[in-house]
Amino acid sequence: MRMRTKKTNQQIASLVRQYNRIYGRDACLSSIVRAWMGVNNASQRIVHCANNVQRTLETSPASDLESQIVAVTSGEFSLKQAEVAYESLVSTEDRRSEGTVYTPNYIIDYIVRRCIEARSATNIPNLVDPACGSGGFLVRAASILSDHYSLPIEKVVNEFIYGIDINEDAIECSKLSIEMLCMEKSVKPPSNLDFLIHEDTLLTPLKTILHLTSNDNCGFDIVVTNPPYVKLQNLNDDYRQSLYESYPEFTTGSFSMAMLFLIAGYRLLSQSGMLGYITQNNIYTSLSGKGVRDFLQKNESLHTIIDFGHQKIFPDASAYTCLMFLDRIPRERLYFYRCDNPESELSTLDSADFHDIRTSGLNNDKWRLAPERHLRNLRKLESRGTPLGQLTDIKVGFATLRDSVFLIDRDHTRLEIEPDVTAPAIKIAKFSDERELRQNRLRVIKPYKKTGSKWIPLEDGEFRQLYPNAYSYLKFHRSELSKRDKGKRRPDRFFEWGRSQCMEAPGPKLLTKTFNRGPNFLLDETDSLFCNGYSVKPRESGGLFFVPINIRVLQKILNSWVMDYYARLTSFQIEGGYQCFQKNFIERFCIPEVISEQSNEIMLLERADLQEYICDLFGISVDDVMEIIPN
Repeated sequence: MRMRTKKTNQQIASLVRQYNRIYGRDACLSSIVRAWMGVNNASQRIVHCANNVQRTLETSPASDLESQIVAVTSGEFSLKQAEVAYESLVSTEDRRSEGTVYTPNYIIDYIVRRCIEARSATNIPNLVDPACGSGGFLVRAASILSDHYSLPIEKVVNEFIYGIDINEDAIECSKLSIEMLCMEKSVKPPSNLDFLIHEDTLLTPLKTILHLTSNDNCGFDIVVTNPPYVKLQNLNDDYRQSLYESYPEFTTGSFSMAMLFLIAGYRLLSQSGMLGYITQNNIYTSLSGKGVRDFLQKNESLHTIIDFGHQKIFPDASAYTCLMFLDRIPRERLYFYRCDNPESELSTLDSADFHDIRTSGLNNDKWRLAPERHLRNLRKLESRGTPLGQLTDIKVGFATLRDSVFLIDRDHTRLEIEPDVTAPAIKIAKFSDERELRQNRLRVIKPYKKTGSKWIPLEDGEFRQLYPNAYSYLKFHRSELSKRDKGKRRPDRFFEWGRSQCMEAPGPKLLTKTFNRGPNFLLDETDSLFCNGYSVKPRESGGLFFVPINIRVLQKILNSWVMDYYARLTSFQIEGGYQCFQKNFIERFCIPEVISEQSNEIMLLERADLQEYICDLFGISVDDVMEIIPN
């Protein structure tokens, strides 16, 4: 059923985008409303009272879009599918800058119901969606509030729900959605929809928003939304500067608008209010999220977090998400649940399924969210021995930002590029075992020379004279090279790498992909440069009590169940169960000091015996480890 619904929604979206390009937004809106009315047998008496629907119907429809929608929906065109159609009218540019995406109903329903049930007060709550888009949350919330409190739907719509959005077109679609909800319930739509407000929640003063929504002194009892997931680089300069000025403590680094909506939403809450968002789960670990994490911890406002890990909730977006619930009642512990199958698990979640996590035990540098026994294990893994970041040098690979141009096969003689301007190179993402790695024949064009301890790019004339073939080859690709970093940040010379890093990578060293399904550190004994990952090279000397480690022993420990367990609890995953092994996620993992007998054991043992031995070295239960890592 879910796959059929997803396919139907994709067909609706494709149709609307196609007709929008030809007939324009207003004509498509007219067709969408007509299709919904026809399928749902809307009462003409009620339609007559729906002012926004009436205005939309006055526009000529977009050719046969109405009949096309009816055909792909097999005559069952729901309000959710109308929302999908509305969101499909948003331009690619607006989608990028405003982060528009529709939220599945099962997510909306869980958020609204948990907010209702978790509130400390028993009064009928007023509810606001501060980034309401086409009204998906409001439509579902109105029905849920009506059922829960045994209220007529028209009373809920008139008195208890509010929507705010920066996009005027979105507000228009929200008005249509509310009127269509009333038509579906056979009740008269509100004559005045001024509870749907065209404002910017992030930048409009709080007092203004509360005044516009007739909540001057109280705030909102429930704040729910799917905030826009907009990257910093997709904001225009003036708007970004306004956010810097309005949220100075929260706009460090590559901040996210979704994180700022947590702050804005919290400020909208009444004293007994509850906030429920679906938001990006990189808030746990991202450097730019530190200010938000610090704010939530200091205010002791964390109530519940449900993490979806690498499960994708949105059909048309690559975001990895969680549900986050906040309130204004200071609390020492939050409820946490890791959800592997959201659509089936959310409907059956019980209070006994949640784990308690002490808020004071969270480190705002990075949140580790897990049951207490696993957090105790993490403390062991970060205290028994020497942190990997001190025992070894962890380095990121080179970044040409156009590997398709700079990387060549050394047997590819057709190019006739001078060997002396190239260096052996490993694209880590291509290799899964050391046998393959030893057969690597890739090289990277490296138009640099070493002066003292620094590598500097060759001068244009010098490069052209010493290596004419390599120079001509890169000059041929000059236009493509100019597009690196979207043309915003160009090197002084067209043939330079995108970033001047990893100019040397002496072996022996361990190489890891940035993302992998589990730890797989490969030994490279050459001096090859590398990209698409990180190198880990044991240091030969350190402080007074420094003890170097055999690289093969280190490799066995890093490729163990224990490291897999650690990474899954401390970093993040992407689709397919790929775990992140970036430096900032592995550098605090400690390597126990092993005596020669232990080193011998590690080198002799294999398979499960080896894994159990390494678990014992750390004092970690195998059962605890196996609870987290896949079989």
